[in-house]
Amino acid sequence: VAQQILANATKEVTEHAAQRPALDEGDTAASLAERLKNLTDEQEKNNQLIGKQRSDIDKNESEKKRREEMSKSLSKAEKTFDKLKSFAGDNEGKRFRNMALRLIMNELLSYANQHLKTLSAGRFRIESNGEGLSLGIRDALNYNRLQTPANLSGGESFLVSLSLALGLSSMAGGNGIFSDILFIDEGFGTLDAECLDKVVSLLGRLNESGKRVGIISHVEDLRERIPTQIQVRRVGQTSRVTVV
Repeated sequence: VAQQILANATKEVTEHAAQRPALDEGDTAASLAERLKNLTDEQEKNNQLIGKQRSDIDKNESEKKRREEMSKSLSKAEKTFDKLKSFAGDNEGKRFRNMALRLIMNELLSYANQHLKTLSAGRFRIESNGEGLSLGIRDALNYNRLQTPANLSGGESFLVSLSLALGLSSMAGGNGIFSDILFIDEGFGTLDAECLDKVVSLLGRLNESGKRVGIISHVEDLRERIPTQIQVRRVGQTSRVTVV
């Protein structure tokens, strides 16, 4: 047993001697301590460098994921843009603009035809002529054929123009835009007595509803039917304005 213990101890001493670092001839305890300190400092620097590299790797992975997400979002946005571009027709959005204008035109015609139905006793109706923004007129006395406004008489054209103006006024009022003043310039002289009566009655109802209507005209019949007037009379080389 003693020999076995001695053999094990001898083996451990031999292994320890083999692992012992070689010492230079001039090594001392102080020099070895200094060398150990330097090695420790270098190891610390290496550990810091390893830590920084790991942090950079983590940042790179995070940046990679962020770029992948951005790439997916960009791809999705491009697909959405392509759909919108297809809907709009081109980069300038002509198709979308024309669609919006047609919607506005349809709303305008809806309001205008309400007034025109009253003024023309249901005879005329304004419609959009095709896909453009040009207008056509249907005449109930002419088999409701769609015709151009050029075929209308002066009085009929005035009724259509007045209905469109009233339609625009109705649209603006419905959107909360200040539009309680409406001026109508001439055209009354082209109307027969019956049409003139309908127009004046309609404008009177608008005035009673709160919309202020101004009529610019030389028709004598209107002078007797409009109580509040601003009369302009020539006096020599000048003019005089009188509120009646």
